[in-house]
Amino acid sequence: MMSNLKQDYRRYRETGLTNADLLFSRGFQAVISYRLRHWLLMKKIPILHVIIGYITEVITDVEIPAAVCAGGGLVVYHGGPIHITGSARIGENVGIRPGVVIGGDFYGKFAPVLGNNIEVGVGAKILGNVVLGDYCQIGANAVVTKSFPSHSVLVGIPARPIVKG
Repeated sequence: MMSNLKQDYRRYRETGLTNADLLFSRGFQAVISYRLRHWLLMKKIPILHVIIGYITEVITDVEIPAAVCAGGGLVVYHGGPIHITGSARIGENVGIRPGVVIGGDFYGKFAPVLGNNIEVGVGAKILGNVVLGDYCQIGANAVVTKSFPSHSVLVGIPARPIVKG
């Protein structure tokens, strides 16, 4: 938990936020809460992670369930609304902006898998059994419903790759 939290902190500092700014950043508060709740869940400490999660979601409007597997360097750039399904897997150094939904199917069998070094734009939706390779960029309001390889830049509804030029 601590190594991921240190990596999260370093990524936030790279955005230019001071320690005082981080104290009041709803995104950083949501990530700290997620890391604590994930640790509590892994240690099989019941109920406490649910209570902390509910309070955090009310304050920050960011829902990152304790069951999500996220690598270090997770950055939530602002408070929500942000909703991530509990069975999602998120790689290292992923940035998430407001209005994002990372959602799976109703039964939790199919959920998105995000690689490392991904940036998700404002209002983007990543839905279903989707695998995104490393270094992908998802544009604002894009709706991703199928898998894409590494280094893809995705825009539109439904999302399609564009060539950087």
